[in-house]
Amino acid sequence: MGPTEAARYLYGAAIVLVLLYAPDGLHGLTRRLRDRVRRRRPRTPTPDTVVPSPPQPAARPKEHTP
Repeated sequence: MGPTEAARYLYGAAIVLVLLYAPDGLHGLTRRLRDRVRRRRPRTPTPDTVVPSPPQPAARPKEHTP
């Protein structure tokens, strides 16, 4: 078996593995890995990056119904 034939087998095996373990494709695989890394290291906001929540609108009083 020459290097060209071995490369074809390796490429075919890689395609089969992607189809089995990442049915949503390579993009989905990278998205899952990125989400897993983000869950592993929680980001703590620094005081400079904390965004204040917008003020809540005041509640309107009920209208009188006759």
